[in-house]
Amino acid sequence: MNTVCLTGRLGQDPEFKTTSGGISLAKMRLAVRRPYKDASGENPTDWLDVVAWRHTAEYASQYLHKGDLIAVTGRVEVQEWETADGAPRRSYEIIAENIDSLTPRDGRQEQRSEDPGDEPGDEPQGEEADEEFSPEDLEAMEAAADDDGFEPPGDDDPFDGE
Repeated sequence: MNTVCLTGRLGQDPEFKTTSGGISLAKMRLAVRRPYKDASGENPTDWLDVVAWRHTAEYASQYLHKGDLIAVTGRVEVQEWETADGAPRRSYEIIAENIDSLTPRDGRQEQRSEDPGDEPGDEPQGEEADEEFSPEDLEAMEAAADDDGFEPPGDDDPFDGE
């Protein structure tokens, strides 16, 4: 069984896109604290890539913002490819099937992203999926991830103030 349930804070606003086939897609970075303290007495933070499709992507782009505390349920997908020079690469993504905002807005919590029309495995398949995540795209994403200016927090802990 491939099921994950995560609670963490968004490191940036969701990046919303629409595929050439008209399918909504949102990419996010989620800061998730480990449940133990390291030698310095701090809880280490893992930064995870989260991808949402269709209704869940639209919900994320409309209601979620940098710093929001969210709960994500979904699954892990592994992308493997080779760079132009033949070096193997691998990335892991959390495919969000449901996202709940745990950050109160106006004294209430946001609605759930779950939609009866969004079924597990309802992501684009075949040419649509290959078009969005071709080896060239994955290589470009890797290069962008290495040089996107995004740094995990140092003194700016996303969990301060809890």
